[in-house]
Amino acid sequence: MRYQDFLTAKKRAIQDDGIDPGELHPSLFPHQVDVVRWACRRGRAAAFLDTGLGKTRIQLARADAMRLGGAARRV
Repeated sequence: MRYQDFLTAKKRAIQDDGIDPGELHPSLFPHQVDVVRWACRRGRAAAFLDTGLGKTRIQLARADAMRLGGAARRV
């Protein structure tokens, strides 16, 4: 077995198992919308953003989208 084949065999395939968030609140900034859409599509994600970029608003929008999309009953 070649080393490249070994590395290829160990590579994990990441699958999106989330939801499409649909329409998000219009007060979100464009970067917040991008993060919420990405996190909802992934299903399981963490938003490590810098200070002042709206992590709380992102988490609230994501929780609301997951609840409305049927992916979570309680958030």
